Amino acid sequence: MKKISVISFLIIISSSLFAQSNKSETLISVKGTTINNIGEIKEIWETGSAIYLNYENLSSNHFSYIFQAGYINFKENSNHNFNINDAHFNIIPLQVGGRYYILLNTFRPFLMAMGGANIIDSNYPILRINHEEEEVIVMESGTHTRLNFQIGLGLAIKLFSSLQVEVIANYNSHVMDAPVHYNITGFELGAGLSWVIKN
Repeated sequence: MKKISVISFLIIISSSLFAQSNKSETLISVKGTTINNIGEIKEIWETGSAIYLNYENLSSNHFSYIFQAGYINFKENSNHNFNINDAHFNIIPLQVGGRYYILLNTFRPFLMAMGGANIIDSNYPILRINHEEEEVIVMESGTHTRLNFQIGLGLAIKLFSSLQVEVIANYNSHVMDAPVHYNITGFELGAGLSWVIKN
């Protein structure tokens, strides 16, 4: 409940900032990414792929505010010994955040930061080996909600007044908040298209 309240507060603040922008662009974006996991999670779920849908408001002061929802599907590590045939690990991220565009010309390099909540669905528990060489369950199978954040950079290229393409590179962390320290972290690379629906 506390996490939902925090996200709701961020949405309200972002909405008020949208309303204060005198000259702005509103963009609807879709992008696809690939994820290379790092750390312990790579031993079970090695890589992932994601698709995101964004609502973005870009103001004349170079800052933009974003609502983002997505779907991430992780691929199993072929070297891991799964004891079931249909193991899956999926995440639905719901995020708010923003970008700072260094330039607002045809070429638009930017820095970004996002945060929010994950809805995690898995039918295979996340395990780790402790110092006593015993398996410890970090997260049971089922549906869970956890926090996430990502930081990164990218380049948007405005092709026409109503269309831009972008490439991005992110570091993301899906925080497990478990009794045992264990985060799902990875590097994410992707590309997308944005439609400018308002000037």
